[in-house]
Amino acid sequence: MEAWWTRLRFEPGQRREGDVGELTYAIERRSASWQFSFRRRGESRRPDRPQPSATRAAADEEEFELEFRPALPDRPVVVRLETPYVILPRRDLLFYISMPLWLEVVTPTDGKALASEPTIQLSNTWFGPPNQGRLAYALRIPARSRHEDLPAEPTRAGFPVRLRNASEQTLVLERLCLDPGPLSLFQGETRIWTSNLGIVYRGPDATTRLAYGTRIPVPDGPGPVLREPRAPRPSRLITRTYEAARALDILGP
Repeated sequence: MEAWWTRLRFEPGQRREGDVGELTYAIERRSASWQFSFRRRGESRRPDRPQPSATRAAADEEEFELEFRPALPDRPVVVRLETPYVILPRRDLLFYISMPLWLEVVTPTDGKALASEPTIQLSNTWFGPPNQGRLAYALRIPARSRHEDLPAEPTRAGFPVRLRNASEQTLVLERLCLDPGPLSLFQGETRIWTSNLGIVYRGPDATTRLAYGTRIPVPDGPGPVLREPRAPRPSRLITRTYEAARALDILGP
C-alpha cells in the first residue's frame, strides 16, 4: 500500500503540487505564511470557470515543514447495506464499511491542523425526518459482508461493525448513520483500518451499548496508529429506529 501521509520540507518561496486520491493540492511557503489551494481532479481550469480559492495561514519564522495526516470525515456518515438484512432476535450481523479519508495538513511541532480536505468527493444527505434528522455525508459504496470485497485504496479505511440484535423484535435494516469521531486509524499491510465497533441493539428508543476496539481489528499484520480518536467514545446511546425507512441512527438524540 502506497503511503501518502508524510512530512514535507519547504525552502523559502517553494511551491509543491500533487494528488491524493481525487484531490489535487498546491502548497507554497511564502515569506511569513503558508498558502494552500485544493481542487478536485478533472475540474476545469478554463478562465471562464470559477477557480479554487487559496487560503493562507500564518507561519513562524523558522517553520519550513508540514505533515500530511489521514483523518476521518468531520460529520456523521450514512451507509447502505448491500441488501436489506433481516436480523432475528439474539443474532449478529458483521459488515465492513469503506470509509473515505481526509487529507489533514498539520504543523509537526504542535500538531495543529492548518487545512483539511476530503480526498474523495462526498454528497450531503439528510438522515431521518425533517424535524429530527441530521446532516451527514452519503457514502457511495455499500457496506460489504467480507472485508476482501472493499476497495483497497490508500484514501479509504476499512471500518468493521458487528451489530447484535438484543431486542425481542426482528430488525430489518437497510441503512445506518454512524459517527466516525470516536474511531482510531491504523496502518495495516493491505489497507488502512479504523478501530472496530460493536453495537448491541436493544430496541426502539432503548439504550444501545457500544464497544470500540483499541487495536487493528483484523489479521492484516501489526500496524502503527495513524490517528487517535478526535471525539470521546460513548459506551451507551439512545438510538433512533426509523422502521419505515429500515434505518438505524447510532448517534443518539
